[in-house]
Amino acid sequence: YVSVREIAEIANRISETTAKLSFGEGPRGWPGDVPIVKFNVEKIKSLGWHSTYSASQAIESSLMSMKLALRGEKNLE
Repeated sequence: YVSVREIAEIANRISETTAKLSFGEGPRGWPGDVPIVKFNVEKIKSLGWHSTYSASQAIESSLMSMKLALRGEKNLE
């Protein structure tokens, strides 16, 4: 599980910014928002797959890849 706050903090760190974070009241950000998304990975696990990264690590790696791509650089991971 990764919270929206954690994702925003990772994005701030990767982008080297200090954007101010503010959140509304309640569990949803907008009408129709889904506050928690869970995927069932049992089928792919039964085929031998396993995750290499935690959710936080995957988000950080993805954001770093996007940052490098915007700069025209390659991610060496």
